[in-house]
Amino acid sequence: MKNTKSGTNKQDAAFIGARLKEVRKSAGFSLQEVADRLNRDYGANINKGMISKYENGIHEPSAGTIHC
Repeated sequence: MKNTKSGTNKQDAAFIGARLKEVRKSAGFSLQEVADRLNRDYGANINKGMISKYENGIHEPSAGTIHC
């Protein structure tokens, strides 16, 4: 069976989220610490709730956010 575009996007979001969570935890950062650093160092407008949504595959971060 072929993956639909939305199915592929969900898989991508889940993969990115799992990797983000793995890196965050291995660095010893909380969700809030990651949000604070992104906002301070890169001028991102992000909060811990959005990072949680990325990690849980609910939303996929933009290319700019991934770059940060």
